[in-house]
Amino acid sequence: MEVEEEEVIDKLDIDIYTDENDSEENRTERPPVVTIMGHVDHGKTPFLTRSAILK
Repeated sequence: MEVEEEEVIDKLDIDIYTDENDSEENRTERPPVVTIMGHVDHGKTPFLTRSAILK
């Protein structure tokens, strides 16, 4: 098991990654991003295939 050191961010860090025009009226609604993670051959492909067929 790996343990990572906690990273503390301050207001300056947040200001670097935010845009002045980042407001509710400027945002576009998008579908959520879903990631299927797991080891090889543990059923992900059949699950995704069945999900695509049922769509």
